[in-house]
Amino acid sequence: MENAFHITSWQAALEQGLKDLPLDIDASRIAQMALHAELLVQWNRRINLTAIVDPVEMAWKHWVDSLSVLDQVKPDDHVLDMGSGAGFPGLVWKTARPEMQICMVDAVQKKIHFIRQVLRSMGHATGSAVQARIEVLATDPAHRGAYDCVTCRAYSSLSGIIEQARPLLKPGGRIIAMKSMEGDREWSAVVCQSRKSERADGGKAAPTLISRHPYRLTGVGAERLCLVIGFS
Repeated sequence: MENAFHITSWQAALEQGLKDLPLDIDASRIAQMALHAELLVQWNRRINLTAIVDPVEMAWKHWVDSLSVLDQVKPDDHVLDMGSGAGFPGLVWKTARPEMQICMVDAVQKKIHFIRQVLRSMGHATGSAVQARIEVLATDPAHRGAYDCVTCRAYSSLSGIIEQARPLLKPGGRIIAMKSMEGDREWSAVVCQSRKSERADGGKAAPTLISRHPYRLTGVGAERLCLVIGFS
């Protein structure tokens, strides 16, 4: 009964959050997200996947947060999720859009085992999960310059994200960085550093803010910021 209550509360919170989003998520996909949540709760008893254990908070801070920026991903994007952890946002995006080409990367092997288990349980044949450090992955010809979009959530400073994501992007590729409202301050620091670097090393394309998307997780009263960054 405890597990059933957890899923009931979680699903009610997810469905409430979806009302605020311009997404068409049908019942079968919500059921797959619920499977992801159930597996997360089970695995989290053995390995540290999330510090959030309250079902309502979990639904809002993991699933609704991930889905809040999905409209920034183009239908034909080849996506890499850096530091995917327990599958946020990558596994949530893959569930919402099963046709999405996405590679989820984390340095921690147990987290990759978890993502692979969820992919198998959902029957996703096209999603991939790779255990690697990003700086090592960026030297692999199969990944270097291979992605239209690199995303990450609660991963690193914005300058660190840009440095690590850049080698993985195709020409014209972009970064979707999911941040707290501190992202604005971090972007200002990136601009300042970029100007200094430009004077020292002309010719390297500078990071450019393509768009800025603040949003609110109303169920938990949290403010978030999505920054879409390119290079020009």
